Amino acid sequence: MTDLYETTLDRVDAWWRAANHVAAGLPGGTRAGVAAVTLTYAHLNRVIVRRQQRIRFVLGVRDGMAALDAVARLEGTRAGDPPTGGFAPTGGRSYALAYAVGMALDEPGLTVAALVDEDEAVSAWQARSLHDPLIDGAVLPILYQPSMTADQVRAEFRARGWEPVEIGFGIGPADTDELHRCFAAALYLALDQIAALTAAAAAKQTVRQVRWPMLVLRVPAGWPPADVIPVDWFDTDGRLIAEVARAAPTGDLRMSADW
Repeated sequence: MTDLYETTLDRVDAWWRAANHVAAGLPGGTRAGVAAVTLTYAHLNRVIVRRQQRIRFVLGVRDGMAALDAVARLEGTRAGDPPTGGFAPTGGRSYALAYAVGMALDEPGLTVAALVDEDEAVSAWQARSLHDPLIDGAVLPILYQPSMTADQVRAEFRARGWEPVEIGFGIGPADTDELHRCFAAALYLALDQIAALTAAAAAKQTVRQVRWPMLVLRVPAGWPPADVIPVDWFDTDGRLIAEVARAAPTGDLRMSADW
């Protein structure tokens, strides 16, 4: 069968739209929140497929809970109740980052991506102090829809030991292609920075004022645009066709495999 997608970003976009379609029929979250989770998840999947990299996902955004069930269904790991293994809020605040740090302990080579918002507890951001790059995996925070300006985000999180990389700043609600390109570039930059810092630690190199990367995802009002996906993306059993499903990893590399 001829491949319908010219680039991996085309396939990522199709998988993302399919996940949103599935999530639309599930409870839990807002349309924008769910789309932000599925967008993040789809781009992490792209890295896993291309690099065969071990990545796990933690969600600390309440507005996106339905997305967890949707992506697990697409990956064939869940077909019943929404999974909770990737969601770590407690009470009024989320401690997803602390949960992510715990997942990364004693797991060298693992990267745990944590999508959080401004409800993330301050103490959870400080959990990175427990991280030892020589023996632990890495944590990549992704801050969703901050109310602060870009300058304020940089000032606050640099003071906490993080280096923010912005995604989506100035992008219009209908410019999804540009958002995909920005997300892909920012994610690769952050992961390459993590690899470089980890290698420097292994070589016992002193890096002045080390800040670990984090991503900052901003989406405009009115995003995502209304969408109608082709019915032939799914087979008669409701599974994604192979051309779209190839956007996600298989087996134990699936982030939903341990939920």
